[in-house]
Amino acid sequence: MAVKKEGVTYDEIVRSVRAGNFAPVYYLMGEEAYYIDKVSEFIVDTALKEEEKDFNLTVCYGTDVINAAKRFPMMAERQVVLGREAQSLPGKERLSFYLEHPQTSTVLIFCHKHGVLDKRKKLAVDIQKTGVLFESKKLYDSQLPGFVTTFLRRK
Repeated sequence: MAVKKEGVTYDEIVRSVRAGNFAPVYYLMGEEAYYIDKVSEFIVDTALKEEEKDFNLTVCYGTDVINAAKRFPMMAERQVVLGREAQSLPGKERLSFYLEHPQTSTVLIFCHKHGVLDKRKKLAVDIQKTGVLFESKKLYDSQLPGFVTTFLRRK
């Protein structure tokens, strides 16, 4: 189901990643955690081969994500830094400085569940310029039949 999310849909992100076009940063936020998890899993699985994940996949829970993003990949084309629980990650304000000159070999993913960034702030504007700001809005009961139909069609 192509639910519109701040100018970028789930399907558009999947199509772009499948084609090998990775943005330097993906900020996935919103009330519907399903799409946030699906997009982050798809990016990780597409960007890294299974044998590359041991050295080049960094999952951060409340640690400094920016320092991890500045590292270089080990024996691979790219590394993926996954920031879980981004609503409580320290140092998010430093992300604007990182976005001025992002590491070209890093795919940085933030998963901000059950909330959104203020789109009027500098951080949200910088993310939209450099990367992908994806808002996963809560599905209403009236949207569930279409979601289930699309989900089953994909399976």
